[in-house]
Amino acid sequence: MKKPIFYKLTRIPLGFGIIIVVILMIIMFLIGILIGYLLNHQNPLEFFDFHTWKHFKQLFGG
Repeated sequence: MKKPIFYKLTRIPLGFGIIIVVILMIIMFLIGILIGYLLNHQNPLEFFDFHTWKHFKQLFGG
């Protein structure tokens, strides 16, 4: 019989894991907004316009 192979799992520090999760959340947020622009038949480059973010801030309080 073959001997089973066990891999040693390395643990990453908690703070590093939290940073990775936050970065991934920001990236997914940006990708979601760009996909929303595409589905709404708008130019996705409007996402980078200052007026878009000003309107976004007004919508969500600020």
